[in-house]
Amino acid sequence: MESKVYIGPHSSDQWGENLISETLENGETLGITFDNNATAKSWDIKIVWVDAGAPVVWMNCKLEDISKFVLHYNRDTEVTYAETE
Repeated sequence: MESKVYIGPHSSDQWGENLISETLENGETLGITFDNNATAKSWDIKIVWVDAGAPVVWMNCKLEDISKFVLHYNRDTEVTYAETE
């Protein structure tokens, strides 16, 4: 199984394409930029972990106010949380 990252406008039920081509290792970063023509104000973020657990989704994120979205996953408890800057 491979990990995946999706971002889509909150107003849409479509995720679009997976944003990564290979699994990110602990401590790695993924830079994401948006087309200047993007008009959505709120976005949903979906993470599919390489482990078999359920995907994690953050809804209604105002990405124009976020410069960094740091994910944390505890394999022992299968708990995921995010910190934003």
